Amino acid sequence: MKRFALALSTAGALLLALPAWSQTAAPDPAALEAARKMFEVARMRNTMLAISQQLSAQLPLLTQQVTARMIEQNKELSPEKKKELLERAAKSAPVQGRSMQGLFEDPAVFDEMLAASVAVYARHFSVDELNQIGAFYASPAGAKLLSEGPKMMPEMMGAIQTLMLPRLTKMAEAAAREAMK
Repeated sequence: MKRFALALSTAGALLLALPAWSQTAAPDPAALEAARKMFEVARMRNTMLAISQQLSAQLPLLTQQVTARMIEQNKELSPEKKKELLERAAKSAPVQGRSMQGLFEDPAVFDEMLAASVAVYARHFSVDELNQIGAFYASPAGAKLLSEGPKMMPEMMGAIQTLMLPRLTKMAEAAAREAMK
């Protein structure tokens, strides 16, 4: 759970930092090295890859479902037009999925995301704190967390999906409405 939270906080910090990225001071080189080591011990690359793959795998299905619902609910469309649009939506979902997954699985993109994440940690934690975090992941409890984390991931993703699906559906419906104007 802590590893998952760590990965999510890393992703969140990265996303929140994007607008101010160019205005942020460069982190201390020693802190960067300590953060790199901590990321390696904590196997953050694997965690971030697993999370992004699971999330990206859900997006095409969600897009298809929301688009289908919007098409079905549109009273202005004829049955023939609805059928045509539903067929197009069904055909485009796998293509969207492969495109999204390709981006998430691109090693160069991942290296960039990891480097950016490492820099965020290096700016927010001291070298000593990063070493302590790394030491935790090297400890028996940290090793167990690293071992059990991937096994817990499907259960956590199911819980997150249950929480987020209604919110994402509402946003996708708004986007579909806008696209159909």
